[in-house]
Amino acid sequence: MGTTLTAAAALQADSQSRLAIVNIGDSRAYTYADGQMQQLTRDHSVVQGLIEAGRVSQDQWRQHPQRHLLTRAIGLAATIEPDISLPLSSPAPG
Repeated sequence: MGTTLTAAAALQADSQSRLAIVNIGDSRAYTYADGQMQQLTRDHSVVQGLIEAGRVSQDQWRQHPQRHLLTRAIGLAATIEPDISLPLSSPAPG
């Protein structure tokens, strides 16, 4: 049994604030701006690997029989390597 995780933290250093995102599994983080949603994280799933290999299209993944199989999740191994990203930065308020 495993679980997924997506967490965000606001970091501040000097005059910059930054959003840090940690991701394991297929829980996702998005931004929403100007009426558009953008996915910030990458799924750790069998189907995501097939999409990246060009074997499944973005339109076909919802019907794929292995769409729920994860390649990374908390609890499946003693240690797990999360994806960590710093996608957004802006001047700190003040």
